[in-house]
Parts: sequence; C-alpha cells; structure tokens
Amino acid sequence: MRSGLLSSYSTFDSTRFRERSISCTSLKRNSRFGIHSVLLEPCLLRHRPGLPVFARHVEQYKDNEQRDESKAISENEANRKDTQTSPISKVETDNDGFFKKFKSIVNTFWVGCKQLLWVDARKAWATKNKLKRHDYDLTILTREELSHMRQTQKDIIKSLPVALLFFVPFVGYFAPVLGYLFPKRLLSPQFWDIEQQKKFAFEDHTKRSQYYCPLIQEVGWSSRELKNQDLLHLCIKVIDGYHLVNEEILKQRGAFKVELLSIAKMPRFHLVKLCKTWLLPVKWYVPSRVLREFLSYRIKQIIEDDAAIRRDGMDILSEICIRQACHARGLDKYSFDISVMKEWLEDWIKLTENLSEEDSSFIAHCAAIKTMNFSKIMQKKEPPNDDSINISEKII
Repeated sequence: MRSGLLSSYSTFDSTRFRERSISCTSLKRNSRFGIHSVLLEPCLLRHRPGLPVFARHVEQYKDNEQRDESKAISENEANRKDTQTSPISKVETDNDGFFKKFKSIVNTFWVGCKQLLWVDARKAWATKNKLKRHDYDLTILTREELSHMRQTQKDIIKSLPVALLFFVPFVGYFAPVLGYLFPKRLLSPQFWDIEQQKKFAFEDHTKRSQYYCPLIQEVGWSSRELKNQDLLHLCIKVIDGYHLVNEEILKQRGAFKVELLSIAKMPRFHLVKLCKTWLLPVKWYVPSRVLREFLSYRIKQIIEDDAAIRRDGMDILSEICIRQACHARGLDKYSFDISVMKEWLEDWIKLTENLSEEDSSFIAHCAAIKTMNFSKIMQKKEPPNDDSINISEKII
C-alpha cells in the first residue's frame, strides 16, 4: 500500500513538475516575442502555490511592456516630426540671419553714401570756396578744415566708382556686394565700422613698418659711399634699437640734400622703399618720375599740416585728429594712449619747425627714424594696456 502511495505520489509529482516546467518554458518562450497567453495563467494558478503574486507580476510586466511600446512609438513619432521640421527651422534661421546681415550691409552703404556725398562733400565744398575767395592762402584755414577738405577729396575719388555704379539700373544691386567684399580698396572710411577702421589701420602700419629697417640700411650704404661717418653711426644706432632725439637727427639735415639721398636723384630701389613707408602706390610699371612727384606732394602736405597745427595749437586738437595725424606720419594710432601720441606729435612738430620743401627727403626719412623704435622705448618706460601690448608685440 505504501508502495502504491509512493508510486502515485511520484507519478503526481512528476506530472506537476512537467506541467510546471512546460508552463514556465512556454512563458519564457512567448515572453521573448512579447506574447503572453492568458491560457497559461489558470495552469500556473492550479499547479503552484502562491502563484497569484506571480500572476500579478505578469500583469505588471504586460503593463510595463505596453507602456514601453507606447513610449517607443511616441518617441519615434517625435523623432520623425523633428526630422521633418528641423531642416525648415534651420533654413528659416539661416534666412533670418542672411536677411539681417544683408539689411545691415545695405544700411551701412546707404549711411556712408549720405555722409560722404551730402555732409562731407558740402563741408569740403564750402572750405574750397573759402580758400578760393582768399586766393588759396592756406593760413586762413584751420587745421581741421584743411585736413577735412583733403581727406574728403581722397574719399570721393576712391569711392566714386562704386557710388556711381549704385545708380545704374540692375547693375547697381552689385555695388553693395562689391563694397562688402573689398571695403578697404573700394570704399572710404565713411563706410567702415570701428572694427574695420582698427583692422585697416593696423594693416597699414604693419605694411609700412616692415620697410623701416631696409630703408635705414639703404641710408647706411649710401653714407658709406659718401664717406659720411656721422650719418653711418646714426643709422647703426637706429638699427641697434636706439630712439634718437631731435638734436641728433637735425645734425644730419644737410646730408639728405646730396646726390644719393635727395628725392630727385636717389636710385629707384631706394625710392621704392621710401614710397612704401609712406603707403604710396608702387608698381613696377610706374615710372620713377611719377613716384618722385607723389612723394614730394605727400611731404608738402605734411609740412603744411605741421604749420597748421603750430598755428592752432595742440590743445584744440581732438583725440581723433591727434590719432589721424600720428598715423599720417608713420605711427600706429591704436597702439598707444592718447597722451603718449600727443607727446610724440609735439616732438614731431618741433622737429619740422624750421624745415621747408627743400628738406623733403630729410622729412621723409624722419618718419622711419622717429617711429622705428618708439614702441620698444615706450614698453620699457611704461607698459600700456593689454590691447596695446598685443598690438605692439605683433608690430615688433
């Protein structure tokens, strides 16, 4: 009897184990594919004690999986919407940036045209008439009127082709584009913003300062041929980094009137370097006679400007006028403080006080002598602000 009970119990137990294993295997297999058959639940509840808790876990697993599936579907839809709308929004953003930039360019061009052709041109025309009524006597003009009249003439000549192109039908739409692409070559300072003015001024000073040392070397070679030991020692001191005072420079005033150092008789290679230090247009096809006339006219304007500053006095000059005057004479107008530039300009005015057009070559070379080592000397005396240090380091 015990054996029968054992056999029946073992048979029942094996049957329970087999059913349980089959149900669990089928649950794992079906849950792998996301399928949960409700037919397995009665079997689990019948053959395993405490399976209602497990059944609740199954229901919870179903809910979680459905929730994950719905979340995945919503994320896919959102991604699909983003992929559909993101190019449009990006294009709209790009278009907005493009139109804003184009609008600012056209606005700057229009404001520059009004400033040049209406305000500056009228003021320069009035100054011209005033000068004409007094038989072109420059002493009746203030330094501001004289410099404004000359600068406006240069600006009109420089910007006139682009300004005329602006009024040509259909073709005029390309005038702002050309001015935007080549602002330094085709437009005057009225069309530049502050950053462009600083950038172009630094480029001009860097371009002209790279010819200072070669120019002093040419003067040294010419002094050796002329057997002028004093001028040779002066050139050596400048190349070695010394900043000379006016008394030392004025001692060599007569040396620049001889054959190899005067503007009328100096060799072309010397003349080319001297013109480049004054930012004159030097090309291989430009004759030497034209270069000599351009240089002589530029030095004549500097002499007249120095005389106007002495008549008016340094105190009435504004900060902009002082920086422009220093830039015209070879000094970078954004590397130093205004007090330093005013001191340098006063020293220059004292240097050219008793000079005339006969000393044009001497004045032209003084621009390189006075500015070549000035930044190094000021760095040793008193270091300027961070922006000035960065600019002067680039120049050196």
